[in-house]
Amino acid sequence: MNGWRIDYDAASAAVAATRTALSRLDDAEAAIHAAVDGATGVTSGKTSDALTVLAQDPFLAQIANVRAAVTRAADQLDQALAAYTGGDEEMASNLMKGLGR
Repeated sequence: MNGWRIDYDAASAAVAATRTALSRLDDAEAAIHAAVDGATGVTSGKTSDALTVLAQDPFLAQIANVRAAVTRAADQLDQALAAYTGGDEEMASNLMKGLGR
């Protein structure tokens, strides 16, 4: 049969690796927040104010945006792989029914 094929195992492994890498992003974000919170507790005045601004920095908010986008993409790929597998199974079943006539 000619046409394109998806290497299901490779695609699933890519999704799993992406989710693992994403969890490391969570660890980095938590470390940043812990460091800022710890430093804020031992400083005062302008330094404390600057750390408060840093904690609300748009860069840190972008981490959440990236995490959400990557999670959505991985979830959609999981759904596409499930549909692909289901379609293959349905085609095979229909072929076998046709051969049995």
